[in-house]
Amino acid sequence: MPDSPTAYYAQRARLEVLEAKYIPKLRRALLRSVEPAAEMVLAGADAALAAAKVSEKEVVAVLQQLYAECGTVEAQLQYDALTPAVKALAPPATVSSWGQRLRQFITGEGAAAVKGITERTRKIVRAVLNEAAAAGDGIEVAARKLRQQVAALAPKRARVIARTELVAAANNGSLLGAQATGLKLDKVWLATPGSRTRPEHQAADGQRAPLQDGFFMVGGEMARYPGDPLLSASMRCNCRCAIIYKTRQ
Repeated sequence: MPDSPTAYYAQRARLEVLEAKYIPKLRRALLRSVEPAAEMVLAGADAALAAAKVSEKEVVAVLQQLYAECGTVEAQLQYDALTPAVKALAPPATVSSWGQRLRQFITGEGAAAVKGITERTRKIVRAVLNEAAAAGDGIEVAARKLRQQVAALAPKRARVIARTELVAAANNGSLLGAQATGLKLDKVWLATPGSRTRPEHQAADGQRAPLQDGFFMVGGEMARYPGDPLLSASMRCNCRCAIIYKTRQ
């Protein structure tokens, strides 16, 4: 429960450990996702047709693992923090429901995140192949340039995706844990202090919303928690904000 500097930085430390684990996984997934496009190039397809063949399944598989691993831990920690008097772990059925919902999240509620990642990859594919065509490159050269460019961009892209989705998974899990307590609470947006935080997120600091079905208003956009895939990329990528919980007024 990041309602104190100690708790917040403990959560940040957990996420940094997971970043180190998932950045290489996502980098490899991004590389694999363009292989169908490269094969289409070698078969003579144009830029538009090749881009349409970019695969989502590799990135989806990694993100399902990421959400389940990160979110379930944060759900359990939040549940425990809010129910110290109970001194008992959440019921196994509750924990199981967290895991199931988090594994399914990225293909359901969080599908917009995958769509954004895939569209960015397709944009890269089209740009590289159109440049190759303009230069008069043959299909083998074009396919090689495509793989090289994707490989060059993959480390930075994987880092941004990992950081963004881990914050989303952590806050999603925290919210599930809080909701499972049955307590009458509000959720509160906690902005990360410092010059790196977006002005819109700083302005949202301290904003309250009903726990079960409330929304924050951030930069003119609605969000259930920091990192919510409902937000535009400009409002969620590399976000480091968190949510805390207060007794409903």
